[in-house]
Amino acid sequence: MMERRLSLLRAANWTISFTIVLVAAVWLLSGWRAFGCQLKSPHGTISVAAEAGRIVVMAGGPSATWSVHAGWERTDANTPYWEWSAFSQFSLLPPAPKWSGSVALWVPFVALGLAAGALWLCERRRSAERCPCGYSLVGLRRDAPCPECGRLDPSPRDG
Repeated sequence: MMERRLSLLRAANWTISFTIVLVAAVWLLSGWRAFGCQLKSPHGTISVAAEAGRIVVMAGGPSATWSVHAGWERTDANTPYWEWSAFSQFSLLPPAPKWSGSVALWVPFVALGLAAGALWLCERRRSAERCPCGYSLVGLRRDAPCPECGRLDPSPRDG
């Protein structure tokens, strides 16, 4: 049971860490290029784009046909540009059922970074207090073998 919990914790750590790298790459790239995609359907239209260091999501009214568009554009400036305000451009546009919103990519980057740091510390702390078999080594002398499996483990222990 303990091994499964540790493996799930490690999987969560690596998943969050990969997501952080992906968010950072999109953030950096969005300073030079604007890119995104749009899905139109009879039920509504949704657009997601990355530009100037932020993710913009827009929803709109229905379309007559189904279609998917993806795009990649160079920004107007020769030098990269990123917006730093955390949240902006949230609006509900009245006659048709429309809304839009955007968030700076540094916000999820920081939130995911804090979560990953906490999980890495938690995993490191748990592995230092446990034998590879999963038995807790807290309170045992440093030279004492594991009571569960008999292994002499040089990992740090309290006591």
